[in-house]
Amino acid sequence: MPGMGFGLATLHLTLPQLLYCDWKLPDGMKPWELDMSETAGLALARKTELKLLSSPRVPIPATVQASQE
Repeated sequence: MPGMGFGLATLHLTLPQLLYCDWKLPDGMKPWELDMSETAGLALARKTELKLLSSPRVPIPATVQASQE
């Protein structure tokens, strides 16, 4: 299966980036205020977009920030 290797490589790169961040809802929204309704189709999808704010869990050292500029 040619796509399996690509999928595993993508998973190994993407998952740590998602776990590295703290996730919050925008504008002080509470979790129970989310619209969790779905649309019917070939696959279930949300009716409304899920918008989240991310912030790094560990501050980026100043030396790394300076080298990227």
